[in-house]
Amino acid sequence: MNTKQILAVGLSIALIIIAAAAYKLITLPSKIEADSKNGLKNFVDACSIVAKSLHANIDSSSYQNDCLEVKPIIEMSFSKIRVRSIVKYERSFMNSSKLMIAHQAFDVRMGWSMEDNMKLVLLTNLNERTVKIFAPPPHRLTITKVEDSPVILFREDGMVNKLTPEDGMEMSRQLEQEALGSADLKAGEIVAEDEFEKFLRGLFQLQGLNVMIYYSNTNQPQLNLRTNGRDGLGHTDTLLN
Repeated sequence: MNTKQILAVGLSIALIIIAAAAYKLITLPSKIEADSKNGLKNFVDACSIVAKSLHANIDSSSYQNDCLEVKPIIEMSFSKIRVRSIVKYERSFMNSSKLMIAHQAFDVRMGWSMEDNMKLVLLTNLNERTVKIFAPPPHRLTITKVEDSPVILFREDGMVNKLTPEDGMEMSRQLEQEALGSADLKAGEIVAEDEFEKFLRGLFQLQGLNVMIYYSNTNQPQLNLRTNGRDGLGHTDTLLN
């Protein structure tokens, strides 16, 4: 670019700045136009603002929330067990292996939900009043992450088979699935049963009722699975779902 071209470009930029500044002054309140003493200063300030805006960085963000679904949740959580999953993730392609080992902790809540089939049977006779409760065993309700992301213990790329973000997503999925299938959740089930029984006995014994609890994996109660208390022979049965 020669000297004439440089001068031409500079002149064009100056004309653009002056035109933008003049437009800015026109749009200002009328009281500025009335103040002729400060007119030149306002004009110079407007030119400066326009010149700075030509090379200023502009950062902007917009936000939006969409409601996807609203539904009621009724859950009785009586225990929470924290488990840690460890997964060795390995994939091979063309004799090239990539490897990742990670662990992550999860909190699993155990209990019952509104979809569980529970029955309450009230038995009364001259000697005692008994409430029989038939319920499925406690099960997993929710799982939440203790750490926001997996803790990577080891990772290694293959020669031509590199680890990708998709591998990280699959590793996270496997860690959660391993936590949900952990044999250690049995301890959470036992605690949930104990707390469930304490809650029900405290609730009904205030009414002078003897409480008996039966657990079953089917929809129909099986009275021989587990009993607490003493069975009574009643001539009045009331079934509450």
